Amino acid sequence: MVNLSHNEIVELDPYALRQVSIFSTLDISFNRLRTIHSYGLVRLSSLDASHNHLTDVDNDAFAGLHQTFQRLNLAFNNLTTFRADQLFHQTNGLHRLDLSESNTSYLSLRKTPVFMS
Repeated sequence: MVNLSHNEIVELDPYALRQVSIFSTLDISFNRLRTIHSYGLVRLSSLDASHNHLTDVDNDAFAGLHQTFQRLNLAFNNLTTFRADQLFHQTNGLHRLDLSESNTSYLSLRKTPVFMS
């Protein structure tokens, strides 16, 4: 696990974490991030990016995670549009997706396996 929460991070360089890409959990919550990029974390199973200033998630942010990625927390952001069908078109299915309090008015899950529990 890598925990970068509560650090006032505004931008996380997409290449910054590639040297330590073996961890499965990344916590970047409670920062000031505006965009989620592809960080090349092919073994990532859980990402907590809640309580940021997110307005966008890059289309390739979750590329290569189709085998392992299960939990995504984007709660308390400003993601008015969330197109899961574009972001997770290769995934085996999310087990948990949290968009609570994110001002999301458009959510597209077409062709995206999301397991409800």
